[in-house]
Amino acid sequence: MSEEKDLWDESNPLNPLYDKHLFELGDAVDEVRIANGAGETAGAATKLVAKTVANTTVFAAKLGWSVFKSMAEKAAELAAQKK
Repeated sequence: MSEEKDLWDESNPLNPLYDKHLFELGDAVDEVRIANGAGETAGAATKLVAKTVANTTVFAAKLGWSVFKSMAEKAAELAAQKK
């Protein structure tokens, strides 16, 4: 249970919501809002989509790693119980 609390600690870099590794989407949204013309709007929108995809990838990787790590620990516990 304490491991779960540690994972979601705001200062833990493995926390999927730890924002040091995430892009700030507010600036990208503002760029789309103030863009003039189709070309500039398309470029700003592409930048917003790319940052969103990058954030989603970082989130999924961190969450996947924590699930993988906990599965390995649980498998080791089950193997020890069977002995």
